[in-house]
Amino acid sequence: PLFSVLNASVRRSHGRYFDRRVKHDATPSLDANALRRIYAEISANEQPSSVPPTFVPLLSEEAVCAAAEASASTDGTSQESAERIRLLNSATRERPDDEDAWIELAQCQGSLANGGKRIDASKRVGAISERKVSVLQRALAQNPKSERLQLALLQAVDGFWSAEDVAKAWEGALERMPGSILLWMEMLSARARSFGSFSASGMRALAERAVAALARAADAA
Repeated sequence: PLFSVLNASVRRSHGRYFDRRVKHDATPSLDANALRRIYAEISANEQPSSVPPTFVPLLSEEAVCAAAEASASTDGTSQESAERIRLLNSATRERPDDEDAWIELAQCQGSLANGGKRIDASKRVGAISERKVSVLQRALAQNPKSERLQLALLQAVDGFWSAEDVAKAWEGALERMPGSILLWMEMLSARARSFGSFSASGMRALAERAVAALARAADAA
């Protein structure tokens, strides 16, 4: 359905809002109404999710598990949280294709303590982000075709990596999964929210690129 909306929007908007003084090729473009329809579809279909496998893990699996379990039991984290982390570590080892377990394990990293050490807020946020990214990288190594895990990793690195590295991560994810409606819609949504780099022409170009990529993927299927 989302592909149909994008494709139909491009067809309906063909030839509109062009400067007649400039010669254009036959590439269709999206008008404002088409973009509104796409944004409405984004809002109606947004769902939590995932991201790319080709990143070098920041921490080993053993280090992440040890940090999760040790700090949970030594630093004031409740026994319930500590037990949940242990269960999730066990679940991901026994069922590496369990996306829900991986994502919950990544989210649980925020509840970990700091091994009894007092650290400032910025360092704590950085440590949590590092653990989340490491968990999700391990998850993607086990499930390289998972759209949910791809998106979860992209969301985890946003604000932790540099803007340039995050942009490269998005491009890499879309190169690996060009037929993912979820990733294209999330990228359109993220671009629409980015006031610093937003432009109508940029949104049109990205939407047209999404349509073309999804069409190629559909033809190849």
